[in-house]
Amino acid sequence: MLKILIMHPDDYTRATFFTADVKKQLSELGEAVWNDGAEKFSEERLVDIIGDIDVVIGGWDMPVFTPRILDAAKKLKYIGHAAGSVKHYIVNEDVFDRGITVSNAAIGIARYVAEGALALILAALKDLYGINYTMKVDKADLSGAMYTDSLYNKKVGLVGFGMVGRAMPPLLKPFDTEISVYDPYLSADAAAECGVIKKELNDLLAESDIISLHAPNTPETKNMLNYDNLCLIKPGALLVNTARAAIIDELALLGELKKGRFKAALDVFWKEPLPKDHELRRMPGVLITPHNVAYAARQRAEQVEIVINDIKLFLAGKTPIYNIDKAIYRIMA
Repeated sequence: MLKILIMHPDDYTRATFFTADVKKQLSELGEAVWNDGAEKFSEERLVDIIGDIDVVIGGWDMPVFTPRILDAAKKLKYIGHAAGSVKHYIVNEDVFDRGITVSNAAIGIARYVAEGALALILAALKDLYGINYTMKVDKADLSGAMYTDSLYNKKVGLVGFGMVGRAMPPLLKPFDTEISVYDPYLSADAAAECGVIKKELNDLLAESDIISLHAPNTPETKNMLNYDNLCLIKPGALLVNTARAAIIDELALLGELKKGRFKAALDVFWKEPLPKDHELRRMPGVLITPHNVAYAARQRAEQVEIVINDIKLFLAGKTPIYNIDKAIYRIMA
């Protein structure tokens, strides 16, 4: 019988991934072997138990498979990552070299990240946090006293057009927005098919009313937004980051935000959790959330179901829908 190792520790979060329905689907695949500890597996423990495991299901905060673990994994043929990027979790390039198939569930997160980005855009444009604070803390009567902004007919620039970026246009369409995209891997023809306009980064930054970041964190994208091009963002614009903080030069962004030329809505930070004394916590015109804007009650179970469906395809001799090879791995966040 197929043996499936569940890497998730036995803590309060595991039940959110492995609901009763998900467990039933697993039982139809084979025998589930559970991590019965409250901590992630150590290398020693994995070496001891992985010898007769055929499939591994993992997720965030899981140990990377070292050569020693892989040497012990004599039967392992599939790793399903019930999360987004597999980098830093379980998988390294050695896994591919050993012929192990890898898939992830990024698609199960993408639409929720896009929804979260839209929520931040609307909340920032409508100044919902500021108005809520003023009414609750200052107890002011703001009736008819304030005008806020609107998403309708805005120029929206998307930096990065992977799964999350591609989930944005359908959400923005009802607002009659003009959508531009910067992504070096996107052709002009492919952009046109998606109903967006391909632009160079500097043009997009200079022309957009709203800039939403969806690029991966790679050596090529580190500090992609720096002092020189952040200066191009026009007054009154909104910069939204639900991707990775490393895409932006921290000091350059803080310097620009202090000027008050444009606003920002940030879900990711250079150090997480965001330090209690960080100046972003006191900065007007900046909406911050603790890297959780994409969380949804159903999301985690969906991620495992996506992995299970791909395992079924693999067992049937087909290529998993969300298969990851070494080339894809190298450009992932």
